[in-house]
Amino acid sequence: MDNEYWSGLKYDELNNLITSAREDGDKLAKAERLANTRVVSNLLEAIKISESITSQSYIYERAQEFIPKVGRKMLDLAQASLDERDANTAVDIARRIPDKTGLGAEVEDFIILADAYRSAWIGTVSGLEAAILQAQQVDISRPIYDKAQELIARWHLEIEDVAHLERARSLASQGTIEYLRATLS
Repeated sequence: MDNEYWSGLKYDELNNLITSAREDGDKLAKAERLANTRVVSNLLEAIKISESITSQSYIYERAQEFIPKVGRKMLDLAQASLDERDANTAVDIARRIPDKTGLGAEVEDFIILADAYRSAWIGTVSGLEAAILQAQQVDISRPIYDKAQELIARWHLEIEDVAHLERARSLASQGTIEYLRATLS
């Protein structure tokens, strides 16, 4: 072009914009690859990379939409650990979910229930009572409130069962015929 404005300044500006868009696209692709590994450190790195894409980028919106999805994957990993009765790992993963994901309230709820499960898994009356107290912290306005109430009801029943077992164990440890008969009733 003969026009200096378009052949010089605007050409460089457009070229820089294209280069920047390509680099940001590569960043987001790398973040997506990391997120597919389902490894906590990789998921955190994927969030960090997505956050590095500036608001001037053409893929900024996509990057911002991607961040909560990665946070959800982390919460899913935490739930998988909890399902395997590994509350320590579950809580550790949940606590590492960045606020930027927008899952703060869900993470808090998850941690409350994970701590309650951990207490219940001890298998004693005091552990079950602690679990009930922890589950009662879930506010009625939260989506997991009904689940917390179900767990509380279940743990109340388990307290009765554990109390019966402890009483039977105590009687059986006496070793006499009378006490052994009493454990059967």
